[in-house]
Amino acid sequence: MKKQPVWMEYVWITLGAIFIAFPIKNIYAPVNLVTGGVSGLAIIFNKMFGVPLWATTAAINAILFLVSLKLLGWNYVKRTAYTMAALSASLAWIPSVPMFNGDMIISAIFGGICTGIGVALTIRNGTSTGGTDMLAWLIRLKLKSRSVVEIMQFLDAAVVLAGIYVFGIQPAMYALITVYTVTKVSDSLIEGVNFSKQIFVISDKSEEIAQAVMQELDRGVTAIQATGMYSKTNKQMHSVIYRRQLLLDCGLEMPKHTFYVDNIFVYQPLPHVRTLYYLDVNFYRYFIGRGDQSVNEAVMIGRIDQQLKVTRLMLSYYDPYKIENRRLRQYMILYLEIMMVVCSILAIKSGEKDNMLKKKEIWYHLKNLNFRLFMRIRWGFLGQSMNLPGKAGRQVSILGYKITQKFYGFN
Repeated sequence: MKKQPVWMEYVWITLGAIFIAFPIKNIYAPVNLVTGGVSGLAIIFNKMFGVPLWATTAAINAILFLVSLKLLGWNYVKRTAYTMAALSASLAWIPSVPMFNGDMIISAIFGGICTGIGVALTIRNGTSTGGTDMLAWLIRLKLKSRSVVEIMQFLDAAVVLAGIYVFGIQPAMYALITVYTVTKVSDSLIEGVNFSKQIFVISDKSEEIAQAVMQELDRGVTAIQATGMYSKTNKQMHSVIYRRQLLLDCGLEMPKHTFYVDNIFVYQPLPHVRTLYYLDVNFYRYFIGRGDQSVNEAVMIGRIDQQLKVTRLMLSYYDPYKIENRRLRQYMILYLEIMMVVCSILAIKSGEKDNMLKKKEIWYHLKNLNFRLFMRIRWGFLGQSMNLPGKAGRQVSILGYKITQKFYGFN
């Protein structure tokens, strides 16, 4: 796919800034919706002191820009600097047209849609709007014990608490609807709104079901061989086999003395594959459920360093957004999302401080490596559920994991 010219990227960034600025001025501010960040502070200062929204945004972002320029360099801040300027200019020039007559629900949802579109346009073109994101990076340079994400959560929480103090609890409750809407809309626009569903059917009549699905629904079927632990009966699983020449051509190198490299074996060569074949053969048998298996939860927690090592390697192989095939691109991103979630929940379940630091480091590594991919995974539903703040948040993450484990039956 041909890359768009740089000037076009800045057109999209400008449009994104307008979509972000419009709801701040005409939807959030009139009904006191404080969703965090610099825009939240701007709304608070506007109500308390009459300071224009654009002035607060421009002043705070200008200070952050100058400090970031000195500490991080021009290459890091140049595109973000333009986005911040475009946002402040949009807040100044967009006419004030309060909407929806104070209807909080419509304001929260429609404002979230507009902001989500704006966020997606900026992220897709390799930038952010600065604000608490940039401030968190600056604080992280001095506060090494905390991750950027954790600092961002603290800063946004502080702004929301200030909003509660000034406007009361009710607007903050509606602000949660806005935050959720922004996440869903931006995520859909970044990744696309097309979804595919995969259904696992476990039955003794697998052949009849497969024929019905292929002939009547015109869909593919994969047979999987396994052993049910309750019934002790054989089920079906699948294996992945590549041609040796393809593995040589793609330069596959497996790390030595490392578990969980099957993820690498599947992930790295896959973009080089042009044709897939399904062979219905009794290739081997695998007994699921032994206590010492590498996929047993307790064993995985004990080997979390190896899980993290494999995940880092997988993150380094590709920028999935450069993969042209849409379905393959979505699959590769979802695979990385699963790997990040597995690392996170293992660290949380271990309850060890060192493992929690390793969890923060892997998310920090992803943000440094690929900001766009980080935003997709970190602020997706699974990423947020693995990064809930505080001890109570970690307990919620574990509860969600246990419910999923009970539902899907993995060990």
